[in-house]
Amino acid sequence: MGESQKHEKLDIILRYFAALFCLTIITYFSSQTFHAQDLRPEIREHKTLVSEVRKLPEMRFTYSQKPTDNRKNPVDFIHFFIRKGAHMVLYGFLGLALALALRNTGLPDWRRWMVAAGILIVVAVLDEWHQTLVGDRTGMAKDVILDFGGFLIFASFAWIASKATALLRRPFC
Repeated sequence: MGESQKHEKLDIILRYFAALFCLTIITYFSSQTFHAQDLRPEIREHKTLVSEVRKLPEMRFTYSQKPTDNRKNPVDFIHFFIRKGAHMVLYGFLGLALALALRNTGLPDWRRWMVAAGILIVVAVLDEWHQTLVGDRTGMAKDVILDFGGFLIFASFAWIASKATALLRRPFC
């Protein structure tokens, strides 16, 4: 086996490992109770942040039948965005890792991204279902949409980066 073949095999293994690593992190967090993930005590210690969030224009919404208001309860407001942001980032990385893992399958790029999206949606649905089995957690279809949104954002950035890279590699003349 030549050096380039060894390098290619290692590259493939690392790409699948990245997807498996993302799945492991998602499973770990999905298995924790809400109480174990509660960052509100740490957020309360950042008094300046809490004060600045309270000064923002009034923002109110209800999620999972729980009202969230940046002025009445800025700590819960911050906590909500940290948790949902983490959802989007984790699933964004999972989507990229899946698309990269599928790179050498012979699928056209668009189909590879569609397969990655399909796998991601299945994982997100299973994740939300699993959360219904964990103490003080709820599984919500809204979170599956949020997870898919994270994938779409990361996939868009990957597409833009690939187009920019291709453009930069072209000769200027």
